[in-house]
Amino acid sequence: MTERDLLREGLQALESDLFYVHLAGPEAARRRAGQRSQRRAASVAGALAIVAAAGFLGPIGSIFGTDGESSPTRPATRIELAPSTATPTPTPLPALTADVLLDATELVPTDGGWQEVGTPWAGEGPLLCAQGGSDDADEVLLGSFVPADEGRVDQVVERYSTPTDAEARFEEIRAAVADCASGLDVESGGPPEFWLLAGVGDTAWVAGYWTSETVGELRRRVEIGVVWTGAAVTHVAWGFLAQDSIEPVVTDVTVAAAEKLCGPAGGACVSVPALKPDTQALERAP
Repeated sequence: MTERDLLREGLQALESDLFYVHLAGPEAARRRAGQRSQRRAASVAGALAIVAAAGFLGPIGSIFGTDGESSPTRPATRIELAPSTATPTPTPLPALTADVLLDATELVPTDGGWQEVGTPWAGEGPLLCAQGGSDDADEVLLGSFVPADEGRVDQVVERYSTPTDAEARFEEIRAAVADCASGLDVESGGPPEFWLLAGVGDTAWVAGYWTSETVGELRRRVEIGVVWTGAAVTHVAWGFLAQDSIEPVVTDVTVAAAEKLCGPAGGACVSVPALKPDTQALERAP
């Protein structure tokens, strides 16, 4: 039997098997197709509803905490606090001791036989134009010395609550001394001298002037150094007799006073002292 005969027999057998199979007609086919379309539409609508519900409930769950944990995309809550505008209360300077005052070994000339004589004044100092301690200071320390021959040194140390108060007192002393010295009626001796002393404390100033007191051919001269350092001020007045012609003011005593006070007062100490004319004070002098 040829291959063609075999193929024909197979087709005939298949035809006899299909004789008993009843295939649905066109109406049934269309009906099943419609049912499939309805099922697809329902599936799509259900899926869209699920997606919409998930998108809507997601934020609500985050707001009310129903999701059980923080959303990884939710920004962290941040509270900005306004900076404090309160001014810190400065710590008052502790009480000073007599160690901040000069002693006889620090006075010029060092071999002048200086002796401490206590505090013989209240209010104004015994030397003309020299200032005493202020009633507004938190603390006032006084010291006085006399040499073996003639003259004297008076020192005042004033402690204040803040460096600002100490600076204001420094300016007050400087103005008072300058005004007093500029108004002196001195027949000879020359005009007063006013100097800024750089490199000493936070600020330092020195005045030198002649008084009308004379002894023979000598005239009384007064030199005053004022130092502001930290929360304290010191002013040292040195009075002595001298010829009318004299070298510029001596700064050794003022520098020594600043070195003793700067540490306890919490202020600047001494670097390189240098005198500079106080032009403003000189302009106001007659």
